[in-house]
Amino acid sequence: MPTLLSPVHRLQKRSISLYGHRTSIALEEEFWQVLAYMAQKEGRPLASFIAQLDTHRPPEQALASMLRLTALRFALIHPPLDLTQKTS
Repeated sequence: MPTLLSPVHRLQKRSISLYGHRTSIALEEEFWQVLAYMAQKEGRPLASFIAQLDTHRPPEQALASMLRLTALRFALIHPPLDLTQKTS
């Protein structure tokens, strides 16, 4: 698991369908892992989970920014997560 002193990770782009349109989202792997964990806990595919979150996003906020903040808020209020297993 990365530490606070780990090197900066590159953005990982993923393509998902939102409202019938393909869109690419670039986030660091750690954010993808938290979002995948959250989606799994809700029993939803990641794309469906992101689409649900997107319905609450203010139009002036970028999707990637909203996803990072969602993952951060989740991580701050939950005990440390075991994210060592690769998720999709």
